[in-house]
Amino acid sequence: MTIDKKKLPSRHVSLGPERAPHRSYYYAMGLNESDIEKPFVGVVSTWNEAAPCNIALMRQAQSVKKGVSESNGTPRRVLYNYSYRWNCNGTSGNEVIFSFKRSYC
Repeated sequence: MTIDKKKLPSRHVSLGPERAPHRSYYYAMGLNESDIEKPFVGVVSTWNEAAPCNIALMRQAQSVKKGVSESNGTPRRVLYNYSYRWNCNGTSGNEVIFSFKRSYC
């Protein structure tokens, strides 16, 4: 199945001679021309090491990336800004802000 990338959001960074600077960054990250021609699919994760329930999220994101690749897409992992509040050992609570840079593909 061939997908017309001219209608997808990733066209803004991958199609046309004026987007050569954008493509150069993807080449620098290890993508090749074939990868750049495929649709980009963002795989969003809130993975962090603040609580045990979040540890497996990176493995799940890796599985999703594998599925995207097998479906003829180019996965791009995005870590989402995450704020987590917890009470531990009877304390009044601590707030930890994980300030991950948003990425858009």
